[in-house]
Amino acid sequence: MGTATPTEGPLLTSPHNPVVRAARALQTPHGRRKARACLIEGRRLVEEALRQGASIERCFYVEAVMDGGLREALRRAGVPLHPVTEPVLRSLAETATPQGLVAVVRRRFWSLDEVLEVPEPFLLILDGVQEPGNVGTLLRAAWAAGADGAIFLPGTADPYQGKAIRASAGALFRLRHTWHGDPGDLAEDLARRGVQLWVAEAAGGEPPHRVDLRGPTALVLGSEARGASAAIRARAQALTIPMVGGVDSLNVAMAGAMLLYERCRQRGFLPPSGPR
Repeated sequence: MGTATPTEGPLLTSPHNPVVRAARALQTPHGRRKARACLIEGRRLVEEALRQGASIERCFYVEAVMDGGLREALRRAGVPLHPVTEPVLRSLAETATPQGLVAVVRRRFWSLDEVLEVPEPFLLILDGVQEPGNVGTLLRAAWAAGADGAIFLPGTADPYQGKAIRASAGALFRLRHTWHGDPGDLAEDLARRGVQLWVAEAAGGEPPHRVDLRGPTALVLGSEARGASAAIRARAQALTIPMVGGVDSLNVAMAGAMLLYERCRQRGFLPPSGPR
C-alpha cells in the first residue's frame, strides 16, 4: 500500500461499467479465486481492513456515507475512490440493506510455515464447515481467544465470501490463515512439529476440562452433519462437550467458541504466543 493520493473518479451511474462489472464478479467463488480478491461492505469492515494493512484495491461509495476522515484515510492508503449511484452500489452489495460503501480487497496468503511461526501455536482447523456464517463466527471467536492462525480443509466454506467476512467482524484481516488439501498429511505434519491435534465430537470424546490443552494445540471442527474427515479422526484425540440429556449437539460455532475458551481458561487467559 502506497502513500500516493489517487485521483477520485467520476460518478459511476451504470452497473455495466467495466470497473463495476469486474468488482461484481467477486460475488462468485470463481471470481474471487481468479482475481485473488474479495468484496467487503460497510464502514466498519473498511476501517478494520485499513487498520490491519490489507491491500484495498478500490472503494465504491455513495456520497452520503463518505466523510472527510474516511476519505482522507483511504487516500493516504492510495486507494482509488469511485463515487457511485445507489443502484450501482446495490448491484455490488450482498446485503439487503447496503451500508453505502463497498471495497475490493486483495486476498492475503500465508504458508503453513508462516501460520506456525510462533513458539507454541494455537490453531483453529475447519474441516468441512459449510455455512459461511459459522466460518466467520469461528474466526472471530478464534481471534478473541488468542489463536495464532486458522487452516481451512476441503469442503469448508470460502472465508472470503461476504457472509463469512461480515460474521468474522474483521478477524479475517487479523488472523493468519491458509488452505490445505489433504487432512491426513496436515495431521501428520502437525504431529511432527509437536502440535497436539484435538477434534470436536458430538459423543465419545474426553470432556475438555479434563484434558491438558495448554501446549501447542490445534482444534479441529468438522461439518455439523458429518463431523470431521476420517483422516483427521484417525489421528486426533476427541473432545466432547458434556450436555444434559435430550440435547443431541451444539451449533458448530457455539461448540468451537466453548472449546477455544477452555484453552484460554487452562492457560490463565495468557496473551497469545506470537505478534498480533
